[in-house]
Amino acid sequence: HLDFVVRYGPNKNKYALQMWEIGVEPRWWFHRTDARDRLSGHFIGAYAMSGIYDFQNDTKICYQGEAWSAGLSYGYAMKLGKSPLNLEFAVSVGYLTATYRHYSPSIDYDSLIADLYESGKTHYFGPTKAKVSLVLPIGIRYNKKGGER
Repeated sequence: HLDFVVRYGPNKNKYALQMWEIGVEPRWWFHRTDARDRLSGHFIGAYAMSGIYDFQNDTKICYQGEAWSAGLSYGYAMKLGKSPLNLEFAVSVGYLTATYRHYSPSIDYDSLIADLYESGKTHYFGPTKAKVSLVLPIGIRYNKKGGER
């Protein structure tokens, strides 16, 4: 999920980078030798996601649309010292399709004018995600010193 909107100056609606995404990814974790290693180590997964977006850079780039993607992931998660947090690295490869609509902002940037001739759908197969995440595993009980019970 990404939501970043820049608003400044007399025309506060000149720039926007907004993306809302929801997805699911069941994972299979490779063999671990210790129960303390739950949700850490190497994993593979299958993911599906859907989202909407709005990218605007003054009047140069102005696109809105919807997208969905599905594919396979590989990653590695490691514990951060004695804290319950994990640091996770993952990459995904899959199929992505997105609809897009071009628009132009009005002179005062208060409304958007649809460009009916510049819209369509795109398809892509290849790398779809690369991420680094800070994860707090839920459902695992820890004692006060940071170790698992």
